[in-house]
Amino acid sequence: MAKERNLPSKATLTTSDFIRVVGSDNASYKQSASDVLTKLGTPNFYGLSTNGYVNIPDNADLNTYTTAGSFFCPLWSIAASLSNTPITNSGFTLHVEDVSGNKNIVQTIIRLYSDNTSKEVWTRGYNISSDTWGTWQKQPTRAEIDALNSKSVVINHTSVTINDGFCRIPYPDGFSNLDNVFIQPIYVSGGLLGWASSLQLTASDIIVYIRQGTTTPANGSVASFKAFFIKA
Repeated sequence: MAKERNLPSKATLTTSDFIRVVGSDNASYKQSASDVLTKLGTPNFYGLSTNGYVNIPDNADLNTYTTAGSFFCPLWSIAASLSNTPITNSGFTLHVEDVSGNKNIVQTIIRLYSDNTSKEVWTRGYNISSDTWGTWQKQPTRAEIDALNSKSVVINHTSVTINDGFCRIPYPDGFSNLDNVFIQPIYVSGGLLGWASSLQLTASDIIVYIRQGTTTPANGSVASFKAFFIKA
């Protein structure tokens, strides 16, 4: 009689488990485990994907995934049936981390685009104290970051001369008086801070009116500050 072996659960059964159960050459089966695998192929038992992640079944609720691990949604049809997922039109992987050791959970969803080089990443957290999930937040892609960078610029202005309570600065390349401008607090020679009390956007440059308390800086003073430009 063949020796009885303990079977692992179907959710964690792997190829190595299969070989352990069958044996490297178990006479009870009249053929070796490798022969069985050759005929049947690598086992893909329910709950286990071929990449080793636990499969997410139809109609699952991602709010119930609070145990650390990696999970796989293989089909868009399964994704469309899920609850509390930001992605419903394609497969994805789900990574669950217990960041505190006390069920304070971070979930990360990764969807790889068809070009196999770019991806979409979503994250959210679970707070055990309040028993609440945060909203899914999409991480910006490199293309989105590059697009944003092309629409904004920060210029560091130093030693700009002040006369009659204002100074003038040029527009960066590609920006005009149709765009948005923000001026950070201004350092004025003499060690005092000032601020831009108002801006006048002309066709050729920007006039920055500067105040220090209730007064304007003395003529000939110099200002240093950063100007933020954002495309309208």
